Amino acid sequence: MSVKRLLRYSFAAGAAVGLYAFAQTRMFVVRHRVFRYDSGNLLQGAQGSSKKLRILHISDLHLLAHQKRKIQWVQSLAAHSPDFIVATGDFLSSVSALPALRQTLSVFTGIPGVFVYGSNDYYAPRAKNPFSYFGLSASMDEESYGALNKLPVDDLTDFLVGSLGWLNINNSRSYLKVSGVDIECVGVDDPHIERDCLPGDEERSKGNDIFRIGVAHAPYSRVLNSFVRKGCQMIFAGHTHGGQVRIPGVGALVTNCDMPTNLVSGTFEWPYRAGDVHEGNATIEVSRLVDYSGESAYVNVSAGLGTSPFAPVRLGVPPEAIIYDVYV
Repeated sequence: MSVKRLLRYSFAAGAAVGLYAFAQTRMFVVRHRVFRYDSGNLLQGAQGSSKKLRILHISDLHLLAHQKRKIQWVQSLAAHSPDFIVATGDFLSSVSALPALRQTLSVFTGIPGVFVYGSNDYYAPRAKNPFSYFGLSASMDEESYGALNKLPVDDLTDFLVGSLGWLNINNSRSYLKVSGVDIECVGVDDPHIERDCLPGDEERSKGNDIFRIGVAHAPYSRVLNSFVRKGCQMIFAGHTHGGQVRIPGVGALVTNCDMPTNLVSGTFEWPYRAGDVHEGNATIEVSRLVDYSGESAYVNVSAGLGTSPFAPVRLGVPPEAIIYDVYV
């Protein structure tokens, strides 16, 4: 085969992969997890009680005003009849997207929810050298975002709290009762830009029947450890986009935080000591990460629903929302 023909075939193959990766940003899926909560213990995959709390986890919409397909798909999630919504940040990708976000989420008005923010709720995304992600293993200083265009975070908060009735748990703790279940929610602002400050224990509820959850945008290990020490049984996060690009036989190359790539998304126990990560409809065996004999929690990392407008591709990791049925 001539060099010219080889180059032609290589270009065609690369173009085909690129087109598919762009198309996969619209291949939305709903994941489903099942848990049983019993007297302070949380078990994965066990049903027993007739009482069910359905939690919808959405993350990383990175919404732009023209994304009609994404808007309609997120609105369709209301048909799953969630009892409670957990939103883990990065709602916007531009100032002009706020009216579209109001339209998108208005279908959830009246459904209890909590939210925290990511960096792309404060600052608009920017073009980056993709190779810079390979060296990113720790939080980024917010000063590095200082020259970026600011997003209307105050208006976003007014909508989420004032119109939807969701609780703002950025660096705070809240309590609510949903479907007869007492829930304690502990949240932090985005660890990726070092805005996280865990709330104190002054008003922590003491009962064993309290279902405790931790919520953060980015799943940094320091935050997961803190949530476990606070007694959280479930932890929700996003940020990673599931690696955004996964190579067949290799998996994700980056996580954009200090999580190892084999924990880039899915459900796993933290501190990590089991042998499985539950991802999509598959159970994946991975190596032991932490030897730990104390408390633990189930961590749920969503691959999210969007991408930066400067990197509108996904490969091997479609956009997702996750439903958790917790039997109590």
